[in-house]
Amino acid sequence: MPNARLVFIAAPVIALASLRLVAPAPPSSSAFDLPLAHASASATPPPRPPAAAPLDALPREPSDRPTLDEWKASTPFSPTRRSPRAAECRTSRVREWIKVHCDVPIMILRQIAGDTEGVMPWVVQPPADDPWSQQGGEVIFPLRPGSRRIVQFFRAGSDGYDFGSEAWLIVEAGWLDEPQVVLR
Repeated sequence: MPNARLVFIAAPVIALASLRLVAPAPPSSSAFDLPLAHASASATPPPRPPAAAPLDALPREPSDRPTLDEWKASTPFSPTRRSPRAAECRTSRVREWIKVHCDVPIMILRQIAGDTEGVMPWVVQPPADDPWSQQGGEVIFPLRPGSRRIVQFFRAGSDGYDFGSEAWLIVEAGWLDEPQVVLR
């Protein structure tokens, strides 16, 4: 009796599918959920940082590494290209020195390719009294004619069973024909 066996297997599947069609979806707090159309229609997008002079205005001559005070007064700029995952990252510059800072829990920064001269990766440690607070990471490097670099950010992540790091953002910077900074 193959038909009875098919009905025995198919009946629970059809019943579950019909419940899913009738029952409302449970509320979710997933970061991947998209906002409802009516909620985002009236919302204004967050302000973007002001763009500095284009990257082609970078000096061609090497200069000393910027001081902390110079970084505090640094000029923000928009990268050549930016993926949506880089929304929590800021880019700024002092002369030919570039800083990419991301406000997500960064665990590792790794330079994958390019010249290491002047490259300074930094993972911001959370305060001792609040180890789960927001931390971040940044990389500082000079962008000079002929230079090319690729740096990868790894953020803290969990798959529900283990806690560790996962590849998150790649910063590509180079000056072959013209200076470019890409966050992807």
